[in-house]
Amino acid sequence: MTYVIGSADDRGIVSPDRVQSVFKSILRRAQLAGWTDEALGEASGYKPRRIKAYRVEDKEPPLSVALSIAVVLGQPAVQAILATIGYTGTPTEEADADCPLDSAVNAMQALGVFMGFAADKRIDHTEEAPATEAIDIIIAELMPFSSQGRAA
Repeated sequence: MTYVIGSADDRGIVSPDRVQSVFKSILRRAQLAGWTDEALGEASGYKPRRIKAYRVEDKEPPLSVALSIAVVLGQPAVQAILATIGYTGTPTEEADADCPLDSAVNAMQALGVFMGFAADKRIDHTEEAPATEAIDIIIAELMPFSSQGRAA
């Protein structure tokens, strides 16, 4: 059997029908939320008539278009696109900023440094700068999880 791209045997893991359906749904929800094709086009960089074609016709958007528009519409739209392949995601800055385990590990390492200096029940002038730095690390790592950090 000869394999020809575009033949009936050319089926991907994610079907074009699924992508079209999900993307149409995203665009319809955006419209219900008050987004016009013009506003979405201006925000995403794509022509309004192109966006309308994806919403009204059975056109499959390129990944770059789908992601660009989804990013404009926010995390639920991005999640819907990723869900077509069984994935979820978070914005990079959120994933790094709010990882409690990483913050706890970093704070505990700094606490270990501080405890080493405090073991003799005093911090002398040679230990003051690194001990202060260790405490600053602990505060910086744990502050986002405190009531003070959440209020900021």
